[in-house]
Amino acid sequence: MEKKKKVAWNKGKKLSECFSIEKVNQIKEKLSKRALGRISPRKGKKNSLESRKKMSESHKGKVAWNKGKKHSQETIEKIKKSKSNISKEIRKKISEYRKGKVAWNKGLTKETSASVKKYAISQSKTKHSKEWKKSDSYKNLLTSLRNPERCRKISIGRQKYWSNPNNNEKKIKQIEKMKYSLINSERIKKLDNASKPELLFIILLERNNIQYEFQKSIDNRFVCDFYIIKQNLIIEINGYWHTKKDRIEKDNYRKKELKKLGYNVKIIDVKIKNEELFKKVIESIK
Repeated sequence: MEKKKKVAWNKGKKLSECFSIEKVNQIKEKLSKRALGRISPRKGKKNSLESRKKMSESHKGKVAWNKGKKHSQETIEKIKKSKSNISKEIRKKISEYRKGKVAWNKGLTKETSASVKKYAISQSKTKHSKEWKKSDSYKNLLTSLRNPERCRKISIGRQKYWSNPNNNEKKIKQIEKMKYSLINSERIKKLDNASKPELLFIILLERNNIQYEFQKSIDNRFVCDFYIIKQNLIIEINGYWHTKKDRIEKDNYRKKELKKLGYNVKIIDVKIKNEELFKKVIESIK
């Protein structure tokens, strides 16, 4: 007589189906305590191609357990903390490990790869896509942003902020931050060497929509601080170093040569950043 093979009573069942929630938690705690300090036997090993194929075939048609689920706020905060706590050494190791390796999606297109096609479809539905910009929702958003009442309130608030002398320290910090965002990327290298009075003057020019060129080279001999295009005007902001005798002679010679070339020249002597003085100059330019 052949012996029948015994089948486990809990085969194919989950712990939650076999035991109560309290018992399941107790079993998990025991297993986690046993695993503490032990090295996994699978550490450093990789599955073979055959085993990977078997795993992929077994997963086909099954729905992922986490499909449609979202992380809670607690888990999101934990993920953020774990990412922020990564040391510089670990980041260096990751970058060294990735060096020389080719990205898995390099050379793939929508036609050749299904995963790239899925990603492209998902991105086409986002707010950054060209299709979304053609939609009615994008047009409605633009009309709400360009509402005249909203723009008027914003302009009044900005005028109050910039006219308040108590905000001088904040303004300087804001100017340093905005020097990369307000001005085009082509002029960023020039702005790195700009002084704080020059940066403040740039902000005022930008806010009044005055066309200008910063550090314009003229006749391959002179580099001027500002060139106002409409008025054919050159503006020089001179600080403390321009008060010395040698420097005064050079500045006078430069002014004469620029006038010979047909430019109007205006020199602003500034020892300290003075907004009122700059505003008067901008009003005269308008």
